[in-house]
Amino acid sequence: MSITSLLAELYSHQAKPWKLGLERVEELMLALGSPHKKIRCIHVAGTNGKGSVCAMIASILRTAGHKVGVYTSPHLIRFNERIAIGGRQITDEGLAQVYQLVKPAVREHHSFFEITTAMAFCYFAENEVEVAVIEVGLGGRLDATNVVTPLVSVITNISLEHQDHLGNTIKDIAIEKAGIIKKGVPVVTGATGKALEAIKKKAAAEKCNVICPKEVIHENGTFTLGGYPHLSLSVGGKFQRMNASIAVAAIEALGERGTLGGNREAIAEGLARARWPARFEYITDHILVDCAHNPAGAEVLARELQAIQGKRIIMVVGICTDKDAKAMIKQFSRVAEHIIFTRAGISRAANPAALAIHATISHQTAETVAEALQKAKALAGEEGLIVIAGSIYLVGEVISLCRNSSPS
Repeated sequence: MSITSLLAELYSHQAKPWKLGLERVEELMLALGSPHKKIRCIHVAGTNGKGSVCAMIASILRTAGHKVGVYTSPHLIRFNERIAIGGRQITDEGLAQVYQLVKPAVREHHSFFEITTAMAFCYFAENEVEVAVIEVGLGGRLDATNVVTPLVSVITNISLEHQDHLGNTIKDIAIEKAGIIKKGVPVVTGATGKALEAIKKKAAAEKCNVICPKEVIHENGTFTLGGYPHLSLSVGGKFQRMNASIAVAAIEALGERGTLGGNREAIAEGLARARWPARFEYITDHILVDCAHNPAGAEVLARELQAIQGKRIIMVVGICTDKDAKAMIKQFSRVAEHIIFTRAGISRAANPAALAIHATISHQTAETVAEALQKAKALAGEEGLIVIAGSIYLVGEVISLCRNSSPS
């Protein structure tokens, strides 16, 4: 089977109706010999920063000499990004092999994400990773990844998103994400307020220790976390320093359990090496991309952009229909001189005209991402900065376009 045919078959499961729940994935895992029980893992939930925290934890553990698997979603450009060992994405050959292993157990009612999760667990078990860092897909309690009993549970932060699945309040959403908490397993979280209260309540019921990350002390170009001075990151944006604090707290929790961990040198070097693309990243001298895809992420991006001096900011924005576009555009309008609304090539992408209704600053629309990028370049000129945000799918398309054209 070609990789194109494989992915087409896999994606066909996206079109089927589905609902959150563990019964189907538990059935699938049992049919496959329970691969999730053959690996140790760290389970990472939260509204924003999950992928970055996964990348940082994995980088620290790799630097300390451990064989580490990472499962994240969605992918930016290629499906293979979702499953990696040792910092290397699964190859097309490896993907074909693990799909053929999982396929006989797949039934019509299994969802795309349940199947890909099973593939990741099988791949990690077959390759005997020492530990796997597993990112929750949506929520926590009923997410397909929640069949694991991890060494450490991580909940990065909580804000309003996916209310149709998780509830309409911060407390409701926190309760759903706290569903990854398992009996006696330490919980690391950067959540605050009512979200933290809900997490602590669940942790108390499961007799778990709740660990809050160390305060970030910002310095000129570096930062300090407790006893770790002068740390640096290769990923952009000051907001990543809080993600680093969460990752370090998770590593320390592992060390306290006497299982895995990293020494001071591995923590500093691992953070410096950690790579998670398209998070406040310059892909050319004049184009910055960020996967902010909800109001909280948009607010953080706007705050980072405010610190950029002397640049006219032209934004290219595409948002999915299930997001709070009005709240996101409000944040983007704080920092942009002009916004070009467009849509990525997916069915969930909102109509650019529907997005433009919420604009309160100079704006226009473009039906394709290529057209939007062309318009943005004309407006920005040599001195302006083009910022791409609103959807990971939009960002992925822009990166692909820029890779296939001459530098701008």
